[in-house]
Amino acid sequence: MHNHSKHRKLHVAGIALAIMVAVAVLAAAAWNMIGRGGSKVPYVFYTVTETTLPIVVTERGNLESQLETTISCEVENVTVDRGGNPGTQIIFIVPNGSAVEKDELIVEFDSATIRDRLDTQTLAHQKAFSSKTQATAKYKNQLLQNKTAEAEAELAVQLAELELEMYMDPDSGTFQLSVEEIERQIDNAKNATLESRAALELARLDRSGMKELFKLG
Repeated sequence: MHNHSKHRKLHVAGIALAIMVAVAVLAAAAWNMIGRGGSKVPYVFYTVTETTLPIVVTERGNLESQLETTISCEVENVTVDRGGNPGTQIIFIVPNGSAVEKDELIVEFDSATIRDRLDTQTLAHQKAFSSKTQATAKYKNQLLQNKTAEAEAELAVQLAELELEMYMDPDSGTFQLSVEEIERQIDNAKNATLESRAALELARLDRSGMKELFKLG
């Protein structure tokens, strides 16, 4: 549209310039005729000066802005009106065609329902975060208990290995000492058995002698 108006203005300016040239030629011709003694022609003379030629063009069309700013509403439809239609109620909006400045309020929606949903989601998030904190604490406590139990088990294994080494030592091990103690007990038992047998033989001899003496009166 702007290019079309520009071409039209140049075309009108060219016509005006041609008219001015034609007027100047006619004036020069009339001046020559008067100078030659011809009949006087009732011309009106005008001194040509440099000035601004107003050019007014009347044309039907549509006027559009070169710079446009499109504002889109991204608010989720969370409410339903009385007719059952989803939408968000508008509390305030500037009149159509009003001039606005930066940071000026243009439109305001009813945020009561959205705030309720936000509060609900915030409460749910807090509960979930609290549950996560408790689960994390229990998990760390369980890890600590597992490490403690593992350390105790490792210590028990080390003690058992040490006792096994002490038990299986061929020179001074617990097993060897136990064997030697058992052997000593066996020897003592054998000696006690021999002593008992000797005492039994002596008792038998004494008994035989007593019988003989009894027979002799």
